Amino acid sequence: MTFDGEVSFDNTATLTIELGGTIANDQFDQLLVSGALSLGGTLSVSLLNDFSPAVDQSFNILDWGTLSGTFSSL
Repeated sequence: MTFDGEVSFDNTATLTIELGGTIANDQFDQLLVSGALSLGGTLSVSLLNDFSPAVDQSFNILDWGTLSGTFSSL
């Protein structure tokens, strides 16, 4: 999902990301924010369709112009 502008997650929010493969926006979720991204609340990541990522595999699930805050729970 792409946002032009700012996105803010307060301490009660939950961002849910689903991973089902290695292709961005097709097999796994991404949050792309052109402006400020403010993190808070919970990041919840789940695997779909029996997908099993490699131990050292990474996924670019967040991209931002500027970043502040952190998730309080993963």
